Amino acid sequence: MDIPKRLGIKETDFRLVIGSTKVEYDPAKNETNMLKHGYSFDEAIDIFNKIIFPFVTPPPPFIVKDSIEKNGELQSNMLTLDKQGKIILIALTMRPNENARIISLRAASPKERKIFGELTGYNQQLQTDEAQTPRRWPAPPRVAHGTRFPL
Repeated sequence: MDIPKRLGIKETDFRLVIGSTKVEYDPAKNETNMLKHGYSFDEAIDIFNKIIFPFVTPPPPFIVKDSIEKNGELQSNMLTLDKQGKIILIALTMRPNENARIISLRAASPKERKIFGELTGYNQQLQTDEAQTPRRWPAPPRVAHGTRFPL
């Protein structure tokens, strides 16, 4: 079964297909990533599961940026949210036989956070405010009690 052809996409385009996509990563690279960026690749797998099975747990908003060639392969970059509501970037590549290989998981740069906010309406600063209780995204605007709005 040629999934990219059936979907009308390139072989290297990022995709998650129920029953077909296998997510893999190098355990040594995962250790390095945890030391360097503070994230385990298992968090990316949790996010992918929420995207594939949105009826179990609502998925976070996400954006898949265009693929870029890096180190001889096409790399896709996905902007989404971690468990604390911080915007993150997951770098991955599609391999043969529907394998998605995680390359990196890190906090998004200020530029990436701005793009994510513009496209999703998500405001990380509001989400990470310690005085706020955890909310589902995107958060409604904070309004002081008793504030009136003109009609």
